[in-house]
Amino acid sequence: MGKHIGNAFLMLLGTLSFSSAQESLLYGQKDRLAGIQLMINRQARAITGMLKSTPVGPLVREAGLAPAEALLEARQLRYTTRLLSLPENHPAKKILPVSFREGDQHTQPGEQTPGNRQWAERNNQGPWSLGQHLARQFANILPADPSEGFESMIQTTSSQFPGQIEVPLGPEALAAAQSLPPGLAIWSDGSRLENGRCGAGLAWQEPGGTWKTQGLPLGRGYEVFDAELLGVVRALQEELVA
Repeated sequence: MGKHIGNAFLMLLGTLSFSSAQESLLYGQKDRLAGIQLMINRQARAITGMLKSTPVGPLVREAGLAPAEALLEARQLRYTTRLLSLPENHPAKKILPVSFREGDQHTQPGEQTPGNRQWAERNNQGPWSLGQHLARQFANILPADPSEGFESMIQTTSSQFPGQIEVPLGPEALAAAQSLPPGLAIWSDGSRLENGRCGAGLAWQEPGGTWKTQGLPLGRGYEVFDAELLGVVRALQEELVA
């Protein structure tokens, strides 16, 4: 019986959770949050059969339920993730501030509207718009600096790659490298460690025979593809100034 009651309750809570979270956590209406917590407390007693005098904390944990605030915050974080994953031209994505979506590390004066960075101001206590609240909440759990923004998905038309990519085996790759025509050849590589740190490296031989290397650390919050692309771009930049 308790299991069926629990399933019905979770379905109801799933329907009410985001709107209640928006009202309770966004605008400070703690009474809404308290109302949902009361529902959870009643559900915990129905599951465990405990008395009303049982402390709420152990009661909820024993019933396998989550506190209302943690549950609602988790749902808001999932909602923010869904907004960030939408295509760039999707109207719902504009709920989030542009300074959060695209970053402000390279923003020029006047490019973003005043007040767009309220989510990043630590001494600002609100009131918040929905987008500012979601951005601030999401940024607080990120292990990396969000000032560079987030990668966006762009829908493109299918086209064929104009070149040809070859990945030869070790001996063949060494023979190809030794038979390169005269001129500057730059080798690049990117990698990502198990601890999340990313970086790229360059190596090239100058006309006099001296080998030079350059390390390009990225830190955490990036993928190995970002490191590979950074190595390629920096190699092209070195080629231009050589």
